[in-house]
Amino acid sequence: MIPQTQIFESLKVKLGASRMISDRTINETLEKLMSFVTEETELATFVDLVAPTFTSIDGNLRHEVAEKAKAIEDAKKAATKTPEQIAAEAAAEAAKAGEPEWFKAYRESSEKALTDLQKKFDGVETAKSVEQKKSLIIETAKSKYTGSVVEIAGEYFDFGAETAQADFEARCVNIGNKIGVKPLTGEPLPTDPKAQFLAQKAELIKEGTIVVPPVN
Repeated sequence: MIPQTQIFESLKVKLGASRMISDRTINETLEKLMSFVTEETELATFVDLVAPTFTSIDGNLRHEVAEKAKAIEDAKKAATKTPEQIAAEAAAEAAKAGEPEWFKAYRESSEKALTDLQKKFDGVETAKSVEQKKSLIIETAKSKYTGSVVEIAGEYFDFGAETAQADFEARCVNIGNKIGVKPLTGEPLPTDPKAQFLAQKAELIKEGTIVVPPVN
């Protein structure tokens, strides 16, 4: 008759190294099955016959261990949940079961508050972006055009426009022409006597020939 130890070793090979069922469980189960072993029983035939039983036990054990591990993990997560996460889960559950009116009103109010906050944030970001764009356009213009031209051009100008850079430079050129100043140099246009006079006056003031009284 086949000894139990031999069947045990064959079963271990059959179940593989990754099995979760213990040697003790295999042996205890085998003891109950040994009554079916006779002198005519062949080892391979018997092992193939009982192997599904041990595979089933091993599968059940794996499932049990996985369930316990999941329960432990869920407990850990539940212990560290924020009020926002708890509220979100409650909202999800309520959605499945059909929201009560009070919860629907609360959810809609919360969503509106978040939307309003987002709009406010977007508005601040847009204003900041326009201000940065304005600074860049002004600084670029000052490197090309005389200061008075840039200052006048900047009044009531829409720096948020998509073509603001090109529009502002065109405006500087236009304003410079109207007040008799070459935008790129700050020099007066020779065809404008008034601009020539103002430029000469500014030079005399700079030299100190003309003294400008202080502003009270």
